[in-house]
Amino acid sequence: IIPMTAVVSFSRLVSPRSGGNANWLFEVAEALQQRSTSKIRDEAVCLATLLGTGLNEVIDAPDDSKMRAFFLALENCPSTIIFMAGPRIPQPGFRWAPATLMVSRNHDEHLHCLHPRSGQIGHISKSGLAVQFPGFIISPSAKPIGQSFVWHDKSHDLDFFIFSMAYSPD
Repeated sequence: IIPMTAVVSFSRLVSPRSGGNANWLFEVAEALQQRSTSKIRDEAVCLATLLGTGLNEVIDAPDDSKMRAFFLALENCPSTIIFMAGPRIPQPGFRWAPATLMVSRNHDEHLHCLHPRSGQIGHISKSGLAVQFPGFIISPSAKPIGQSFVWHDKSHDLDFFIFSMAYSPD
């Protein structure tokens, strides 16, 4: 006997999707919280099955490339996925992608990066993830700008503290 809540949740996941897989990735990832698998390679197969996309590609992929094959089959995902904490897929073009969506701690913090309302949609290709974020264009100045400065937005009467940091492994 399957609990009614499980039936409702599963039927919601496999029903026709509006907004594409990017919107449903959050729902599936949320359902995977506090779950585990004896074989981590099975996670991508489960994800592809739940989202109804790329199952053959994931099954045919080598074990160390199954999550990559899953993301390629998605074609798009929330741009903010790049801010998720945790291990990443160690393959060129996919170092932005989480190696797993199953996390057991801080799952609310982990999942907010996948929420459909969290931002724009990024487009996945074999080259990686193409995203677009707002930013500032700062024109060259006659005087050198230091490592930090304050920028004032006159139109909104806001001050922004701008700084730069460099990481050196030395």
